[in-house]
Amino acid sequence: MHPFFDFIKQNLGKESYTQSVQDMYRQMRSVSIDYGVMEKAKNVYVVEGSFGWSDVGTWDEIYRLSMKDPKNNVIEGDVIAIDTSNCFISSSQKFIGVVGVEDLIVVDSENALVICKRGEAQKVKELVDYMRRKQINRHL
Repeated sequence: MHPFFDFIKQNLGKESYTQSVQDMYRQMRSVSIDYGVMEKAKNVYVVEGSFGWSDVGTWDEIYRLSMKDPKNNVIEGDVIAIDTSNCFISSSQKFIGVVGVEDLIVVDSENALVICKRGEAQKVKELVDYMRRKQINRHL
């Protein structure tokens, strides 16, 4: 992964910086911290602690940890939800209107709109893997 970070460092302070980060991030292989870093480290120290922790790796987990409205929705951004319950709806780009739905995850980003049933968010990785296999990278 070192070459990825070197490329990003070369673009630090330039107009191309944001694009270089996005390009390199898309090319990086997803590796867990314990495998990618901890197993290779020779100087690891452990401190006992008592605190809550969650592996916020899915939209379902973000929903679980977030404050909910009276209908058990988590709403972020420009969203109107009517007769909607138990949903996570996040918009960073455009208005989202939902009517009469429940148990959904709706996430709008710069490149894509993802909609899935709550409890199925771990399958978004399958969608991303499929898109990579088909070389549909413009949305990742």
